[in-house]
Amino acid sequence: NDIQTILYLINSMPILLQIISTTNTMNTNKVKDICVWTIGNMLSFNDNSITIIAMKNGTFFSILNYLYITIIEFQNNNNVNNISNNNRNDIVNRLTTLLWTLCNIIKSNKYTEIDNNNDIIITITSVFNFHNKAIDNTVLSRYLNPIFNILVLYTNDNVLHEKLCYEVIWITVYLLTYNNTIVNNLLYNTNLVHCLNSLISYFRINFDSTNNISTNYTIEMLNNNLLLLPLIRSIGNILSGSNEWSELFLSNNNNEN
Repeated sequence: NDIQTILYLINSMPILLQIISTTNTMNTNKVKDICVWTIGNMLSFNDNSITIIAMKNGTFFSILNYLYITIIEFQNNNNVNNISNNNRNDIVNRLTTLLWTLCNIIKSNKYTEIDNNNDIIITITSVFNFHNKAIDNTVLSRYLNPIFNILVLYTNDNVLHEKLCYEVIWITVYLLTYNNTIVNNLLYNTNLVHCLNSLISYFRINFDSTNNISTNYTIEMLNNNLLLLPLIRSIGNILSGSNEWSELFLSNNNNEN
């Protein structure tokens, strides 16, 4: 709550974003990762002035773009058999930090619509309302679908992808608390419903017909799983909405299973 500290943070925001966005070879991925982590910590303060400055400086799209580039790198490395474990772990850690920071952006930005001078700023709400068709196509196909697809990756390698999947589900939880227009676009115009149901199917196959834990899962493993709570909250957020949302989700769930 120290004003001087907040001013330091606000003044550093454009510099951090410039480092993240630059292709300068001096700014290695490790340096960029620390900048992303710093921004994520700033936004975790839930200070309205920091959030406003972050959005005015293009934090949302800067993080999304770096996240997209890192996801592509992660996918390419997953298709290479001789990639070192250290390199793969570095990318997983970078992705985890990016997803955590994106989650903080979405969580802190929900109620930030105007700044102190009543100037309209680009908020998560305005971005996801998709009044502009170009924004619609860019955000949906280029950015959101690869993020949600990480939920499907978990079903193939739950050890490697658990941290990533955990952050993605919390992003989903917070996005599904936004206004009906945004949720409608997420449910009908992204792969979110399919990806959530793929994850549900993964957990379902670990139970037998009598609802006992199968040999694939112990009670302790299930209780300690990080994904179940946010997954159930995401489902609850969808089912608490309109009948159309529930029907869409449940019909897809039936198709998946």
